[in-house]
Amino acid sequence: MSGPLGKGSFLVATRALSDPNFARTVILLCDHGPDGAMGLIVNRPLTVALADILSDDFQVPEAGGPRVHQGGPVQQDHLLFLHGIPKNGLDAHPLCEGVWLGGDPEILKKVLASAKAPPFLKCYLGYAGWAAGQLEAELEEGAWVLRPGKAQDVFSPDSSTLWSRLMGSPAKPDPFRKPRGHDLN
Repeated sequence: MSGPLGKGSFLVATRALSDPNFARTVILLCDHGPDGAMGLIVNRPLTVALADILSDDFQVPEAGGPRVHQGGPVQQDHLLFLHGIPKNGLDAHPLCEGVWLGGDPEILKKVLASAKAPPFLKCYLGYAGWAAGQLEAELEEGAWVLRPGKAQDVFSPDSSTLWSRLMGSPAKPDPFRKPRGHDLN
């Protein structure tokens, strides 16, 4: 582990995590307590635009607005969003510096109306959830490493390299990878 387990931390899947729902994922922990934990996968963009899933009463920016991401395997018909707009009246939940969680459609309307740059808004279908003690057990088993959550990583326009950046240099050899090729002894 690196850093404390709690709201605003990144959970970075290790190579030991074999569940395909979470392989090579980075999850921003949105809630953690004695009853369990909840988070959003921040590095799995979908091919769906926000305008495609919202009703016409939302003012989505031109070109379809922000892309939608897979937030996790639980309640995949539920839309949650992260934003970086520090305005009063949005009634959003702070996670880490510069990142707030929202889920109320009226708040999303306000964020869309006030957002000058879509990079400060990311929307997620579904979420990841853990029962009481489950996440701690997975951490002990080595399925996850902890990293501090940062707004620049959450709102990065290219999340495809986030996992490798948080795990360390992509140039490092993978000691668990099976060798391939004819030059094996």
